Amino acid sequence: MTGKPVDQGGINGRTEATGRGLFYVLREVCAQPDTMTQLRLPLGLEGKRIVVQGFGKVGYWVARFCHEAGARIVGIAEHDGAIVDGGGLDPDAVKRHQDATGTILDLPATSNLPRSLDALELDCDVLIPAALEHQITEENAPRVKARIVLEGANGPTTPEADAILEEKGVLVIPDIYANAGGVIVSYFEWLKNLSHVRFGRLEKRYQESAHARMLSTIETATGAQLAPEQRASVIRGADELTVVNSGLEEILVVAYHEIATPCAGSRTCGRYGSPLWPTPSRRWPGRICRSGCSPRVQLSGLASSFGALVVRRRVGGRRGLAIILGPQVDVLRGRNKGHERQVLEHRRDRAAERVE
Repeated sequence: MTGKPVDQGGINGRTEATGRGLFYVLREVCAQPDTMTQLRLPLGLEGKRIVVQGFGKVGYWVARFCHEAGARIVGIAEHDGAIVDGGGLDPDAVKRHQDATGTILDLPATSNLPRSLDALELDCDVLIPAALEHQITEENAPRVKARIVLEGANGPTTPEADAILEEKGVLVIPDIYANAGGVIVSYFEWLKNLSHVRFGRLEKRYQESAHARMLSTIETATGAQLAPEQRASVIRGADELTVVNSGLEEILVVAYHEIATPCAGSRTCGRYGSPLWPTPSRRWPGRICRSGCSPRVQLSGLASSFGALVVRRRVGGRRGLAIILGPQVDVLRGRNKGHERQVLEHRRDRAAERVE
């Protein structure tokens, strides 16, 4: 079981992990010159106009981190309506108002919208649906003005709306990747419980000692002395939260560059997103591959990054995802590699049969 309190075997950083992961993903996407040029947006996250639907455990944190990075939160939606401020909302101020009144509405110096869905049609650069599934539909997708849709909720975009957004040239960052932060940090918690040692315990003091020696050498050579608070900041070793956030960022950034790689043609083009993705995958704006087709999200790369085999399936017209093999990959490593390959091939074949 993961998501436990820290004093009962949990891990620091789990509460905000999904929102922080969304922030890391968006920041990395906005740092890609080719993608931003194609979307006709300036490089970087700073100054981006963002609308967030949902202001709970996911929406609040992603809004806060984006605000701290210089983005403008121009709209926030909840179940009873939405608030708008073109100059930018302070998520912490909104949170204090919500805690005091029970609603985000009627915050001073903001405008109210009567419906949560109205916020999805606001003029913005980035739309983050982080509440419920099926919020962007065939009916309202044509009116979505955002250039980037970052899926914080599970399945917030219907298949019909996805096709409309693709036709409009909107970059939809899929939920299976974008909101994986919580699952990743839960995996870290599982690893911590297996080792019975919190992250950072073994190396923190050594790092601080090494940093202090290096800083002392620099001070001796230059004759300059840092203030005590500056010195403490420089020599500080990595604690559990620092290690967790670093690992989360590394996994999501590396996975982005793997899944955003243009396809290589042949079987990975047309109706195949990748050999492990038998049904059509959504387009990923970027360069044109050598076979002339649009780049596709390569979920095989994502699966290898997360140590999982992921297969999409559609049941009754609804989009779904089947996680075929998760942390068991780590358990299999170190055993007979032929056995591991047989297990992977067997589960992949069974998954493909279910999809077909």
